[in-house]
Amino acid sequence: CGAATGAERLLLEKKSPYNTILVSEDDNGLRILRFEPHGARQSVVKLGDPDHLELPYTRAIPVAFVFVEKPQSVLVVGLGGGTIPGFLRKRFPDMRIDVVEIDPGVVEVARSHFGFREDARMHAYVTDGRQFIERAGRLYDIVFLDAFGTDSIPYQLVTREFLAGVRRALTPRGVVIGN
Repeated sequence: CGAATGAERLLLEKKSPYNTILVSEDDNGLRILRFEPHGARQSVVKLGDPDHLELPYTRAIPVAFVFVEKPQSVLVVGLGGGTIPGFLRKRFPDMRIDVVEIDPGVVEVARSHFGFREDARMHAYVTDGRQFIERAGRLYDIVFLDAFGTDSIPYQLVTREFLAGVRRALTPRGVVIGN
């Protein structure tokens, strides 16, 4: 995922309940989210260009649309800088997009530094992804699992019980895409 380069300027460093959040910007105008100095890039966003998918795993997002041609509802577990929700909103302006992020600091920084904007059909929920899945009561055409800490997936999101909950949250034609 790459460490910080000398060409990056630190824009923000703040403590949250779960992380040390660092936001930097490089000479190409890319905003970068990290959870530790010189750590992995959690998110990379080119402000004003939601089609720009910098990190290799984000380029796999369109694969979901091979399986679900016209999704009506999507759940994204893990917000980061909002790359996935931003891409989806541009492509599918009428789709319902629910985003779940456990760290309120990440949601705040996505809004303040990465251009993440909620609207009538896109909402960020600050809660644990597993609890949200278990209580949601909604069905989704696509679930994107994109919740990572500095070096691993949170334990509660890799259990058999969580994955069974994700399955129950899918429409009959629904798919799960995991990072």
